[in-house]
Amino acid sequence: MNIEKQTLNGSPFIGVFSTVTEKMSLIPLNTERKKAKHFEDVLGVETIPTSIASTSLLGVMARGIGSKFLVPQTIEAREETHLQRLGIEVHKVKEVTAIGNLVAGNAFGLLASKSIPVQAVKEMEGFLKVPIIHANLAGTELVGSSLVVNQQGFLVHPRAAPEEIKKLEALFKVDGIPTTANYGDPFVGNSLVATSQGALVGEMTSGPEMIRIDDGLSGGGT
Repeated sequence: MNIEKQTLNGSPFIGVFSTVTEKMSLIPLNTERKKAKHFEDVLGVETIPTSIASTSLLGVMARGIGSKFLVPQTIEAREETHLQRLGIEVHKVKEVTAIGNLVAGNAFGLLASKSIPVQAVKEMEGFLKVPIIHANLAGTELVGSSLVVNQQGFLVHPRAAPEEIKKLEALFKVDGIPTTANYGDPFVGNSLVATSQGALVGEMTSGPEMIRIDDGLSGGGT
């Protein structure tokens, strides 16, 4: 797997400012073309410059599978229209703003934080057409910030219990490992984005972290 260091919006926490599926990556409107091209080359996806709720915090505000994205109700009409014109299906999650911090998954399943209302989870399941486990992870509601998942493996917060990791492996149908990124950040979802082709990690990520990230996203498991 191709793994390279990167920044976005001047920050090593690139998972805060971008959100990625196996098909596309949403990136801030002010991203320079050279950096967008790097996303495309490493991840093997189309980049779509946009904002959501008038913010560049795309990894906080959205999470998707394929060409379907969960977004907050605060998304502006012009932003929703922009995404729909590009072939993206959008589902506005009720009573939730930072949906990107609260869900993570792949084409086999999704983990949704207990902070999301039950009815909203049922609607998300109908929209995404994948099974959803409604649970917290590693002692936090921020399950989206605690996970990075592709179609080959996943990375999880280092405080995740072995039984939690087993449940995730059954849900995502891939193996995963606990790790940090950006020199000790346990919220790996904030520090990197990945597809099955490659990953972009924050520039502070250490060599040992890079090795574990490669192992986990390549399906090496524990």
